[in-house]
Amino acid sequence: MEDARLRRASLIRASLPGAVLRGADLREADLRDADFTGADLTGADFTGARNLLTAGFNGAVLKNTRGLPS
Repeated sequence: MEDARLRRASLIRASLPGAVLRGADLREADLRDADFTGADLTGADFTGARNLLTAGFNGAVLKNTRGLPS
């Protein structure tokens, strides 16, 4: 799902372990309890995404992402 357009998507409790979401547009998406364990999120844009602190990013590749808390 490279370059996926998921702007404003509801990904509440989505299970996406190991997903390839390079360059995905996740701006303003609701990520409450989403599981991105081991996902490749290189270059993804999370600007304005909601509930980031409840999402799981263990082992995810977060190189060059935008909008994630430091």
